[in-house]
Amino acid sequence: MKGNIGIFSTLGALAVGASLVTIPAAASASVTSKSTPNLSGYTLNVGDISNQLELQLVESGEITPLSSGSSTFTVKGFPFQVSFTQFPAGPEVLAGIEGGSLQFGVTTDTAMIFAQQAGLPIKTVAVTIPQKPGALFSIVTSAKSGISSVAGLKGKTVAVQTGTVNEYLLLSALEKAKLKYTQVTEDNLTSPNGLAALKNGAVDAAVLQEPYVSLAKLAGYKVITSGAGYVQGYQALDAPTSALNDPKTSAAIGDFLTLLDGAEVWNKSHSAQAIADIVKQYGVPTAFATTLHADSEPVFTTIGSAVEKATQTEEGIFFGAGELAKNLNTNSIYSTVYNAEVAKFPKI
Repeated sequence: MKGNIGIFSTLGALAVGASLVTIPAAASASVTSKSTPNLSGYTLNVGDISNQLELQLVESGEITPLSSGSSTFTVKGFPFQVSFTQFPAGPEVLAGIEGGSLQFGVTTDTAMIFAQQAGLPIKTVAVTIPQKPGALFSIVTSAKSGISSVAGLKGKTVAVQTGTVNEYLLLSALEKAKLKYTQVTEDNLTSPNGLAALKNGAVDAAVLQEPYVSLAKLAGYKVITSGAGYVQGYQALDAPTSALNDPKTSAAIGDFLTLLDGAEVWNKSHSAQAIADIVKQYGVPTAFATTLHADSEPVFTTIGSAVEKATQTEEGIFFGAGELAKNLNTNSIYSTVYNAEVAKFPKI
């Protein structure tokens, strides 16, 4: 069943949020230091996926590129800069953090299970959850395939990136349909490559995340199940332990989390512009973008028992599928160093 099992996971949500509400730099201090370090001239290197963070911040005017086409931005109201590196999925983001080129990145909680198994010194320091958990993920197939339910996947080949939240959806759905994991053949592909494989007939079905689910629907493919009821879709904001121990980096991360919370607030009150941004970025009709926006609106939540229990449940599914060498206590994935700061964020 398994092929080229991934170490990490793909991103589990369409966007962190839209624009930012500016907070004076003096008001934001690192929660890991007693005083605010001078961040003038400092650059926080962030791992992004398909321009999800960068696009929204640029559209808001809260960050401004240093020059045309630059990946480095000045931050309105703050003395430091932000540099984005774009990746197709979470595994590459975590590889960048591990390699030292990134001090911060966005993945899913599933990604961090495999980071923990690999022994990587990376922590999830904050999480968000979409308004409609699981709605951004779906198992998609051709209308001509004859597959009308998850049970119909028996003996079929499914495109899915292994070791990811997409695979977690597949494994959970198979379990509910009383199918063994070995009764399906997995082709280890990211969402964009999985959709391409579905279109050229190389696979019978594909597990996709937005915006590729919408793009598949536009191309005439059908959804046999969404992730609703299977996955929570927690978005993990991750940093290496070395960054948390560095006063400047930890302060910049704290400021960045505050900005992302401002993005959530803006996103809620500027839905028309946010929807237009989705149409522009992904080339989907307004009706699709409207649904995407409603499903993906994220909300910060403090790291606690609910988050930890959901991640431990995922770990059990992957261990049962033979993709983890041993059971893990996934509570160690998390750092609550920013919990007090997140708890002060306005509720949406």
